[in-house]
Amino acid sequence: MGDSNIKKKGRKSKKKKPLFYPTDYWVQYQDSSPLDYSPDRNGFIAKVFSIVLFMLLITAAFVGFVRSSEAMMELFVDSGVGSLLMLAGVAGMTILSCLLMCCPYMRLFPCTLIMLIVAVVCMSLITAYITAYHKTEIIVYALITTAVTVLACLLLALTSFDFTKFLLYVFVVGIAFSVLSFLVFFASFALGIWYKPLHLALLFCGTILNVIMLIMELQMIIGGKAVSLNEDEYMFGAYMLYTSIVDLFLKMVQLFGLFLDMDFED
Repeated sequence: MGDSNIKKKGRKSKKKKPLFYPTDYWVQYQDSSPLDYSPDRNGFIAKVFSIVLFMLLITAAFVGFVRSSEAMMELFVDSGVGSLLMLAGVAGMTILSCLLMCCPYMRLFPCTLIMLIVAVVCMSLITAYITAYHKTEIIVYALITTAVTVLACLLLALTSFDFTKFLLYVFVVGIAFSVLSFLVFFASFALGIWYKPLHLALLFCGTILNVIMLIMELQMIIGGKAVSLNEDEYMFGAYMLYTSIVDLFLKMVQLFGLFLDMDFED
């Protein structure tokens, strides 16, 4: 009886282990280990982020060139050439995505380099076309919002919560949502009906999905989760990150445009 009482007291004296430690929510620095992050992949992460930054600068430079040139603005806004260029960009990205899913050789050099070049050209055309119809204020709002959102996604990606475990489910939902959005867009274009609340809802849901996918992609690049990229797949990681960031920016532009009703007028 005495021994059993001692055991019970010993059990009561034990403190429960907290679900999350405070050190899980800080960025690792030098000898400390604040956030759930290992510096072993620093070289790989630096490669990916450097390539993404270079690609984003090219797209930003092209958009700036289009917006600063009256001839280019007329080409993208007043003539049908801009629509054709945008559709060509969408078709190119669609084909590229299908090839990435179906052909494993697309992740090998030099296919990865070609993939990045095609992605920059296509996304730059799409971005230039969409931003040409909006005022500079909306572009600035969308740019700031996108930067803050990407930073928040990076902080969430560094936590111990593994978002990549749900990658398959989010991917399936994303495919279904893309098909639904395409059908709504096609029906609106064919019938000539523009229902603003429906498009706002689709853009908002698409933005939420985009943010979740961005967190997963960042965790795949950072590593240490259920799904991670190999260190020789830095170009594929750059492709994922670049397309997600640009797509997020374009959704922000359209959301601000619909909310503020400040479409560009020549």
